[in-house]
Amino acid sequence: MSSNHSNERYRLLQDAAKGMRVLYVEDDPLIRREYIAFLSHFFEEIESESNGEEGLNAALNKRYDLIITDYQMPLLNGLEMIEKIKERYPAQSTLLVSAHKESDILHRSVELGVDGYLFKPIERVQTIDVLYKIVSKISMEKENLHYKEHLEELVAEKSREALLTYTTDRISGLFSFAMLE
Repeated sequence: MSSNHSNERYRLLQDAAKGMRVLYVEDDPLIRREYIAFLSHFFEEIESESNGEEGLNAALNKRYDLIITDYQMPLLNGLEMIEKIKERYPAQSTLLVSAHKESDILHRSVELGVDGYLFKPIERVQTIDVLYKIVSKISMEKENLHYKEHLEELVAEKSREALLTYTTDRISGLFSFAMLE
C-alpha cells in the first residue's frame, strides 16, 4: 500500500473519530500502554481495563462508541465479554484483537457481529484501515439516527400544525387547503 494512501487514511480516521469514546481492554500492561498511545492519535477519550470482567462492567455502566478488546484475557475472554455486552447493547461496535487465528474464534466473531478483527502483532496500516472502516460505520449510524430524530420531530410539528389548521377551519366553517402548506 502506498505511503500516500496510508497518510490519507490516517487523516481521514483522525477526522472521523473526533469526539468518539473508546474502551480498550487488554491484560498486558505494555501492549495496553502502547496501543492507547497509538489510539490517542485518533480518539479524544480512551478508557482502558485490564481484563474481560472489568471491561464488561465498564461497558455496561457507560456507553462507548467503540470497544476494542484482546481475545485472550483472564476472568473473561474478549469474545465472552463481547457476547455479554451485545446482550444488552446489540448494536455496540466492537473490534477483536488476537494472536489466535483459529477458525472457531473467527466464526464466533462473525456470529456475534464483531465489526473488525486484527491479528497480533498489530500492523499500523492494517489497524488504521480497520479502524477507519468501523469509525465510518459508526459515524454513518449516528448521522442516520440524527436525521431520523429530526425527521420525526418535523413530522410531529407538521402534524400538530395540520391538526390545528383543520380544527380552526372546522370551527370557522372555512375550508382552506392553502393553510396546510
